[in-house]
Amino acid sequence: MSSIPQPPKEPPSRRSEISRNAAAASAIQMGTEDVTSKRKREGSEDDSVERHSARLRTRQESLPEDSTPHEEIPTQQGPDSDPSLADMMATITTLDKMAKTVWARELATKLLSANEVAELRNKNQQLRSDAEVMQQESHSLRQSLDETSIEVLQLRASASVLRYQNHKLAMQVNSLEEASHTARGLLDQTRSELDQLRCSAHIKEQKAQDAQATLEEELNHARRRLDEGRAREQAAHTDIQLCLTWVAAACEQLITNNGQLKDELLGLRERLSEADVELAKEKEKSAEIEGKATNLKRAVSDAISRYQL
Repeated sequence: MSSIPQPPKEPPSRRSEISRNAAAASAIQMGTEDVTSKRKREGSEDDSVERHSARLRTRQESLPEDSTPHEEIPTQQGPDSDPSLADMMATITTLDKMAKTVWARELATKLLSANEVAELRNKNQQLRSDAEVMQQESHSLRQSLDETSIEVLQLRASASVLRYQNHKLAMQVNSLEEASHTARGLLDQTRSELDQLRCSAHIKEQKAQDAQATLEEELNHARRRLDEGRAREQAAHTDIQLCLTWVAAACEQLITNNGQLKDELLGLRERLSEADVELAKEKEKSAEIEGKATNLKRAVSDAISRYQL
């Protein structure tokens, strides 16, 4: 993007000189107006003085030749002197002095006005040159202003494009915010579901621990029952051995005692068969207990594997 051209800056000395020239021109114009008005006033006074002097000169010409207007007229005359003539001569002398003073003032004013006219011409020439310089600078400023206007239009067009792009970006940001809001809602929902799953897993873990404890208690109880069954089986084997020993001794005694022992032997055989039946029953019970213990072990191992999964 091109930068906006700045108007050419004038040097401060040139600006101060132009401002001083303008102030001097205004002061000269005001002074000229004052001198003109002053001349008009003095001209009216001079006209009245000249008219009065002309009247006095006509009267002076009518006087005798030996009387001069510049000589002082004595204030005291003889008894034959005319007092009106003395007053007239004093007035003529005063007016002559006033006329000389007015003429000198007018001459000085004319000389001063000639110098002022020359100075005004110089100032006017300088002001014209300054005006030409300012006109050239105004032309360059107009050109730079036109270029600046073109660049301003370009900047406005680019600003419109940027506004449109900004509007599109704002719409995209709004859509992204809506998507982010939706994603946040889904994330919160997922978190709540995950918390629920954690709670249910904790509950299941607690239940599995309780079930494992129950299975361990049942396994211990089955082990105790199995130990008791084995102890009873061992006691039964011991009893059978004792019975067999007793039977053998009784058989020997029966054999020696002939017929009496046969009946006892038959009774012992019956008791032995009953003991065998009881032993078989005990073996079946112990087998059932071992099967239950095996099933409990399998259930415990399955529960532990499911919990680990």
